Amino acid sequence: MKQHICILILFFILSTSTFLVSGQNQSFFEPIPHKTLDKTEMIVIYNIKYSPDSTNIQDRFETKAVLYIGNEISLYQCLYSVKREEIMRGAENMDDLRERAMNAPNARFAGRYFKNYPSGKITVTDRVIPDSFIYQEDKNICSWTLHSEISNYKGYSIQKASCSFGGRDWIAWFSTEVSYSDGPHKFSGLPGLILKLYDTRNHYLFEMASVEVAANGHVIEFPEINYIQTTKAQFFQARSHFRDNIINRAAEAGLDIESQQTAAENLRRRNNPIELTAD
Repeated sequence: MKQHICILILFFILSTSTFLVSGQNQSFFEPIPHKTLDKTEMIVIYNIKYSPDSTNIQDRFETKAVLYIGNEISLYQCLYSVKREEIMRGAENMDDLRERAMNAPNARFAGRYFKNYPSGKITVTDRVIPDSFIYQEDKNICSWTLHSEISNYKGYSIQKASCSFGGRDWIAWFSTEVSYSDGPHKFSGLPGLILKLYDTRNHYLFEMASVEVAANGHVIEFPEINYIQTTKAQFFQARSHFRDNIINRAAEAGLDIESQQTAAENLRRRNNPIELTAD
């Protein structure tokens, strides 16, 4: 089973998208238990424009992410990973899984970011094929500087703020008209919701597309799978090791030389993550 899943995963590397499966030593077809963390109060959708290749920043990709905000805890993840997993979860066998995978939307980012879980921390779950990892870091990832500039965005009054995080300098525009101190990716801590966020190199741009009250009964859940407990630095090292050894991984999965080279080239062009450094 694990080899079949690796082959399918590598197929999606060849096609430049990201494929999500269940955790280490856990069958994709087994039900995954979830722990309810909080009741969802607001749902924010962000449009993301980004340059995955730092050597060709004009090559821009677009995707969407969703921020579920609860009373104490929030969850941020790729919207298409939510939709993709809903589609994939009903698969009955590997043939069905392949068929569903072909028709599911591309999920460019696999990470889930649970803010204030536990209190004062961010819990991150992410993947390095074929394993699922989990690590924590402080919720206050950067020290914000507030600026006097005021503007408007989609009918909201917004104010400028800036910080440095993950090897990048960031500009955020937040609105106190949406009282939740939250935002895309790992960012939070401002006196309102971040509606627009970008790095000064113009590699990543997050823009709020919609804000709505969550339907009654919607909850924030934590999937309880077999994660590998690690640190942020160790996770970054594992991700780099996978990239450096992609040809060997592809060979082990039975891909031919041409496909191995294609996988390596596609990963080479994905050299520009949101966080460049682990400190």
